Amino acid sequence: MSNQSNSVSLHSTTSPEEYWRQQRLLLLERQKQAEHQTPEWQTAVAAFDKELSRIPPVSIDLTDKKDFFKIRTIFDMAREKVFMPRKTTRKNSVGDFTVLAIESTGNRLKDGILSLSAMKCRDFQPISVFFSEINPNDKITLSKPTVSAVLPALIQYIDKDDLLAHNMPIVLKFLYKYGFDYRDNHKNRRLFDTQKMAQHKLTAVMDSFDLQTVCLYYGIFRQKINTLSDCLATAKVYAALLDEYGVE
Repeated sequence: MSNQSNSVSLHSTTSPEEYWRQQRLLLLERQKQAEHQTPEWQTAVAAFDKELSRIPPVSIDLTDKKDFFKIRTIFDMAREKVFMPRKTTRKNSVGDFTVLAIESTGNRLKDGILSLSAMKCRDFQPISVFFSEINPNDKITLSKPTVSAVLPALIQYIDKDDLLAHNMPIVLKFLYKYGFDYRDNHKNRRLFDTQKMAQHKLTAVMDSFDLQTVCLYYGIFRQKINTLSDCLATAKVYAALLDEYGVE
């Protein structure tokens, strides 16, 4: 699961000011590559799509129990505590996790979920994916299930894994509304948030910390923007950010 490296090291003889200036220029260059769809961009996109296509999907058993979960209000949700790596953190202790990504009709909690993806990783490598389109109106149709029908299978898929997401709070809040509590089955579950990590490490490079901007900075090029590609992109960004923290 590789991506382009940012060649200049902060620990080299280059001053911090010059290093971050070069990194800002690098981001601008990669934004132009994506905008003009250069041959380098096209090659990287093809490699990303190929890697994503090789990850085996899991079958999803839907539930028809309408009362399987109790709809919760967000005010009942415990405040999430995101794990922030340190230099003393070891990669072999943070490489097993499940990535979560959702697509919604909006950012307000009264909005609905359109699709839900998860990707299980071992030693940072994806081993399977979970994907379902969702009927945002909470009505079961022949083509799209409700969130409540999918959640039991998602919880079983996650099992006791640590969780990774880009903007973890919004993902958890949407899922919590439908009855998923990240503390269920594993009170010591760790939460990794690549958006918060990027905000901590990359403020000298960018003003916006959306997933696509952070991906471009690390040379992670993709064309199809959906929850499945978000999962793979987030896993790649996570590995790159751990390098920023000096995690070995």
